[in-house]
Amino acid sequence: MPARSMRRGSLLTLAIALLASSPAVVRAQDAGPPAVPGKDPQAPPLLQPARPAPQLQAPSPSQPPAATQRAASLPRIRVREIRVTGSTVFSDAALAEVTAPYVGRDLTQEDLAALRQALTLKYVNAGYINSGALLPDQQVVDGVVEYRIVEGRLSAVTVSGNTRLRSEYLTDRLALGGAAPLNVNTLQDRLQLLLQGPFVERINAELSPGDRPGEARLNARIEEGPASQVSATLDNDISPSLGQARAGLRGQWYSPTGRGDVLGWELAAASGYRKLSASYGMPISARDATLEVFADLSRAEVVENPLNALDIQSTSSTIGLRLTVPVLRTAREQFNLIAGFDVRQSESELLGTGFAFSPGVEPDGRSKVSVLRFVQDYVGRDSHQVTAARSTFSLGTGAFGATDLGGNVPNGKFVAWLGQFQHARRLGESGSQLVLRFDAQLTNKPLLPLEQFAVGGVRTVRGFRTNQLVRDQGYAASAEVRVPVMRNADGAAVLQLAPFIDIGGAWYKGRATDTPQRLSSAGLGLRWDPR
Repeated sequence: MPARSMRRGSLLTLAIALLASSPAVVRAQDAGPPAVPGKDPQAPPLLQPARPAPQLQAPSPSQPPAATQRAASLPRIRVREIRVTGSTVFSDAALAEVTAPYVGRDLTQEDLAALRQALTLKYVNAGYINSGALLPDQQVVDGVVEYRIVEGRLSAVTVSGNTRLRSEYLTDRLALGGAAPLNVNTLQDRLQLLLQGPFVERINAELSPGDRPGEARLNARIEEGPASQVSATLDNDISPSLGQARAGLRGQWYSPTGRGDVLGWELAAASGYRKLSASYGMPISARDATLEVFADLSRAEVVENPLNALDIQSTSSTIGLRLTVPVLRTAREQFNLIAGFDVRQSESELLGTGFAFSPGVEPDGRSKVSVLRFVQDYVGRDSHQVTAARSTFSLGTGAFGATDLGGNVPNGKFVAWLGQFQHARRLGESGSQLVLRFDAQLTNKPLLPLEQFAVGGVRTVRGFRTNQLVRDQGYAASAEVRVPVMRNADGAAVLQLAPFIDIGGAWYKGRATDTPQRLSSAGLGLRWDPR
């Protein structure tokens, strides 16, 4: 089954807390899960069955025709030096390894043709299937024979089968794989990259000879993926003060303009929690540099006894912009640089009146941050493992009225770093997986609640309340093994046992920290992924 049609499975977890938690404390953070862009732990890099590999049919490499040559008319030629011109792929030293056996010998016409074929084969074996060597018409002087390299190129790209995606969106990206000199391995990698996105389900491509020697045409027939996707969730990944369970509905509209853009939305609700978020991203280059705008609005109230009598409520919102620029992008590795700016604000109330639950917040319960974020994002994968790493530097500015009460209390001006790492590895042939995760945050000064680090809950330390610890700095680590116990007809794991160990901690910057500062748990999870 194609990876894109996979749905994230439900997760039922039985956890044994190894460190007892302290009694619940009323916090402004209890108004909802953290919503800082890039703050939530990345989704585990699961090893899933891939889409069908792109089918690329390439013509059998043919030897370039040798030009008529006076040298060939002689029975033997004493060759003192062989010159190879026109190569941008291989160095002179690399080509000399091919020509060396022919230097200092008396060569026949067959020997000269064999060397031409050997030079061509060096290109073909490296994936340059329409590149090769020519032996031009020449007068051999002082035993010097010259070969000329003709490096192949892609002269035209045509696509068919697309109904929503614009043809230029596809041809511009495929043409990147055909940069001169044409290499079939690079082109295959570009086809695979298209399959990793949500827009294309299957590709069948064919290379055919062009109008001139060394030219080739690419004809690609694609099968588009679905135009949209909607999923529903039901989980308990929410602070108990807001409700026992949370329902969610999220969707994506793929390429509404035909240019590879994505419109996303999400709704979430619990007894004391409501959230609405939306995002829109548009690629602005053929290399998929992407500009994205996003916004969310949430409202929460404490419904847990006996605190519900205090009528604690909060509202928070985020609006932001980010630019993603791919630096390295292959089917196996991707490295992106991301620059973004977002404005986040929160209001909290007690008994119907604005109230500050945390230091640095305005007396009426208002707080606001305007943050520049610089992100380095890496994903590497092969058939046995996936590694994801992200580094986020956040610079709080005073723009747009960011909160600043003066003195030593937290304010909207700060520097913080958030590191995230995940690794998944297949264990043997049974389909079991090892999943490791580590997140950490450091800061130069105390932070407002909007930017603090949360520990506790299904995404950090299971067996504890969501957002059990919310402080300036912290870490969370997890090790989990997923063992298939039930498979579907395609052999994909539907039911998995998942023993795990979680540990995390959080503390304040520049002031005393209440206990506990560390949480840990071990347990056995049951993962159900209906396919």
